[in-house]
Order: sequence, then structure tokens, then C-alpha cells
Amino acid sequence: MKHTTNLQYSRNLQYVFFIIILLISFVCYSQDKPHLNDGTGYFYSSSNGDASGPMLTTVPGSYQENPERQALLNQLREARLNNNVSKAKEIQRRLNELDGVQPVEYINNPLETGIQQTHQQFTGEGDGISTIASNNYWAIATQTSNKSQHIFTAVSEFVPSAGDQIKVYVSYNRGVSWVLKGTWSSFGNGVRCTTDELDIEPVINGTDTLLFVVSGYSYNNNNFTLIARFNIGTGVVYGQSFSLSSTTTKNYSPRVTSDNTVFGGNAYVYITVSNDTMLGTNNHKLRQRLCIIQDPFTAFTQTHKIVNPAGGGFYWHYSGAPDNSYFYQDVAYYFDSTDNIYSATIFPGYNNVYTAWSKNTGGSIAGSLIITETLPISRVRIAFNGGGGNRNGAIIYLRNYTSNPNGDVDVKCQNTTSGGILLSSFTASYVEFTTDTATTCDIQAVKIANNKFKFAYGVRGSRCYYRSNTSTTSYSPSLQVNNLPGIRVKAGYRIAPTDSCLSIWSKNDGTGMYSTYGCDNFTGIIQNGNTVPEAYTLSQNYPNPFNPVTNIKFSVPQAGIVKLVVYDLLGNEVATLVSQQMNAGSYTVDFDASQLSSSVYFYKIQAGEFTAIKKMMLVK
Repeated sequence: MKHTTNLQYSRNLQYVFFIIILLISFVCYSQDKPHLNDGTGYFYSSSNGDASGPMLTTVPGSYQENPERQALLNQLREARLNNNVSKAKEIQRRLNELDGVQPVEYINNPLETGIQQTHQQFTGEGDGISTIASNNYWAIATQTSNKSQHIFTAVSEFVPSAGDQIKVYVSYNRGVSWVLKGTWSSFGNGVRCTTDELDIEPVINGTDTLLFVVSGYSYNNNNFTLIARFNIGTGVVYGQSFSLSSTTTKNYSPRVTSDNTVFGGNAYVYITVSNDTMLGTNNHKLRQRLCIIQDPFTAFTQTHKIVNPAGGGFYWHYSGAPDNSYFYQDVAYYFDSTDNIYSATIFPGYNNVYTAWSKNTGGSIAGSLIITETLPISRVRIAFNGGGGNRNGAIIYLRNYTSNPNGDVDVKCQNTTSGGILLSSFTASYVEFTTDTATTCDIQAVKIANNKFKFAYGVRGSRCYYRSNTSTTSYSPSLQVNNLPGIRVKAGYRIAPTDSCLSIWSKNDGTGMYSTYGCDNFTGIIQNGNTVPEAYTLSQNYPNPFNPVTNIKFSVPQAGIVKLVVYDLLGNEVATLVSQQMNAGSYTVDFDASQLSSSVYFYKIQAGEFTAIKKMMLVK
């Protein structure tokens, strides 16, 4: 009898430990810093893109498009929207001639780039897994498209005995499990991917699904960028370097976006890199370079745009930079009667975010703005919701609140609902606002949504957090998403009626890649009136039996942490509906069981010292 009791006690401890490990979303408490532009200024520029040039408070002059170019742009946009591929290509050819650019026929030199072959066939699919992968990684990335409910993730993997690899995974069930869809393994021996330099962009047209992956890498003491195109359906992957490689030029920190939210088979892919011309010792010229893949479904050729001849790049440039300079940049797209390519750059030594945009797919610059800060900033990231006529976007970056790199570092957000093209465009707030030291930040726009964004950030102390915005200056509670020591974290989302949370993260040492899903129930909770209830309650779900969505009501008479979890008959957790700090009130939460099988399930609430469990039945 004693042996049985001890065994049961051990099993109970194991079960409790298992539940604790699974409940990895925690509320981060603190009061927001003021939602003010504290220490922030907004300026125009007439400096020809020189980061050290003058800043203005008045518009330097309105942009006027060349009439011939504008006519061609209008024709091109109509052909692309009508999915007239051949006509769009002919008009684009004429525009390229007008701009003096031509697509680059990629010719690979393995001795220079470290790429052994430019294309390969991958076969088979890996087993679905909840821990996405378990090896050693340099960088992680994730994206969700508005044209599919699938979620895409990529990693750059360290391979000690050969060149590194890029692996792509897809989740077909909202982040619950993942399938290995392809591996780029054509790097030569000695090629090493760069830490935190990875970005991806899905481009989908009907049943054709492509995933573009850009990764920074080093070879023979130089920095390059890989552009890889994974065809998820056919199993073919092409790879090539960003075609500006030479022994005196570095291309690193690549970013990628597309206009796939507006166009289908005529979508363009836009890729930018941080470019260092290395003119000499402590005399480097830094600039952002742009190339466009105008034929992503066919030839996969690069068209490079020198948008600003004075700087030799997209727009902003900085000459005389010291050795080992590193600058952050990003690119995004939105459509508001014209095609806007929007960029943001942070140069070393300047506490400014330099923005610029083109309204004619990189033919010329339409305008630029400078966001100034009084304290050091880094790691800029931008995102726009995309779609027709949607000008909602956000810029985030790390802001050192105390000037001490080990002190209070926040994640600041500049939100725009008007395309970010006027001094009055931006509203500033803080995504992370505590005394923690933020070390990374990431953003993903919910495609074609109205000003909806997902944020992720890591802080010193091995914690990773996830957050959603609810307005230009308001956010859902910050939720800790890692149950192992982690610092690299990416913001994602899944297309779900009540819980769109998805975060991809890896451990401090780069081992393992993990998916946290079902952690953000803020958008699925409705408060019923403003009356404070007299007691804790948990109501029977309605309808019951149900298929596949049911409503659960509960009341809490005082503020505190509330957890509402669904279990199967074996006691396994299948969904976390609520796990956050909540004010006193009565609430309704939706539970979507579309991914579950018909069975009896239990839901349990914990709030203060109150605990209650009820049974419900899913019948499909």
C-alpha cells in the first residue's frame, strides 16, 4: 500500500510539473511610460540622402512624376491587377529601359560566393513536430500570408563539418505541428550564416506557393547575402547571392517584402541589404541597396535599382563610417493608389530613424522623413498591413532609456495610419516599457487588417515576450512565451477566430526552435457590461454539445490573474483560453475546437483561490 501511495504521489508531481511547463504565458505587470513623443522629433530632409545633412520642418517640395513614366505605371498596375502576365512584363521592360536598368542574369562564381550550385531538388516531408527543430541555429524567421492559413518558418543551421544550411518548415494546423519542407544545402565548406540575419516572404498565386528566404552569410572573410526561392509544391529550391558581391563590398542584414497582398501571379519581391563599400580604413560608405524580383514565379532574376544616384543606393547614405560599422535597415510595401516601397535605416553614431519611400517601384524617391531621438537607438523594423488602399504601418526600434546599454532599454513604436509620409503621420508609444533591458524586437503586420500588428521582444534574463496592439497607443498584456532560457524571438500570428497568437523562439545558445501558440486570448474575450460581480462563477458552456465553437462565461469579483484551460479525458491540455491579469467583471470567451476530435472535454478556471471545473461535449 505504501509503495502504491508513493507511486501515485510521484505521478501527481510529474503531472503538476508537466502542467507548469505547458503554461508558459505570463502577464508582465507595469504601468506604461507616457504615450508621448518624449525626446522625439520629426523632420523633412533636403540633404540628397546624406545622413549628416540638414533637417527641415517644412516640405522641401512635392514630388512630380515624369508623365511618360506615370502613364506606363498606370498601365502596369492595371495589367498586374488583371493578372495579365505577358502585358505586365512588356510594360515593365519599357519602364526598366526608361530607368536605365536591366534584370541581372545571375552567373555564379563558387570561389567568390561560396555557393556550390544554384538549384537543387528536395524530396520528402519531415514528421509533424511541436518542437520545430532541435539543432544549432544562427537565426529564425516566420511569416503568415493572407492568401493561405499555412504558417511559414525558416532557420539558418550551423553545420560544423560543412557549409551551413537553410531549412524551411510549414505548419498546416495553426502552429501546433510543423513539417520540414525543404533544405538549402549548397553552401560550400566554410560558409557560415550570420547571427540574426534571416528574413522570409511567402508569395502565393492560387495553388502555387513560393517562399523567398534571404540570409546573411560570411565566406573568405567577406559578407554576402543569399536569396533562396523555395517552391513548396514542386520541391525545387533555387539560390543565388545578392549580385553586388566583390572583395571590397559587404552586403549584410538582408530584408525582404512583396506586394502579394495586392497582386497574385504578377507580384514583385523587394529585397534590401545593408551595403558597405569599404573605401578604406575608417572610411566606409554605408547605404541601403534595393533589388526587385519582377518575375518570382518564372525566371527569378534580379533588377537592381539605384534610386538615389547621389548616394548610390535606395536613398540614405553615410560616408566616413568607422571600421566594423553595422547599420540596421528594413523595407515594407503598401498600396494607396500607387505602389509604395517604404524603407527605414539607422546608421551608427546617429540617434535617428531615416525613412524614405518610392511610389514607382524604385524608379525614384517620392519623399523622406527623419525621426530623431535624444537617446541611442538600434534594431529598426517596419511593417505595413498591405492590401488595397491600406496605409497602416508601424516602425519599432530599441531605445536606450538611460544611455546605459545594460540598463533600461525599451521597445518604442511609431505608428502611422496615413502611410508615414508627413511629419504628423506618427504616434509614438512603448511596446516594452518596464525597467528591463530589451535586447531584441520584432514586428509582423496582420495582412490586410486594419492597423493590427504583432510584436515580440527578448529581454536580458532569458525571457521572451509577445504582445498585440489594440489601437495606435494601446496593447494587450505582455505575455512570456518561453519555458526555456531564450532570447531570440519572432512575432507571428495564425488565422484563427479567437486566438491568433504565434511566436517562434530559440534558446540563448541557439539550440532548438520552438513554437508557442494559443497564448494571446485578448482578442477573443468580451467583457459583459461594467457591473462588478459579487462572486466568482464559471458557467456551463453554450451551446453544449457544440460544433465547433462554443461560448464560456465567467465572473471575477476582483482583479487578478485568471487562467481558463481546456483538457481532454486524459488530462492533457488542449487549449489555454485565458492566462492574464484581468479586472473585476463578467466575461465571455469563445472556444474554437475545429482542430479537435469529437469527445468529452473539461475546462478549468483558476482565479485567486477560486477553482472550478465543468464538462463539455464536442460532436462533429
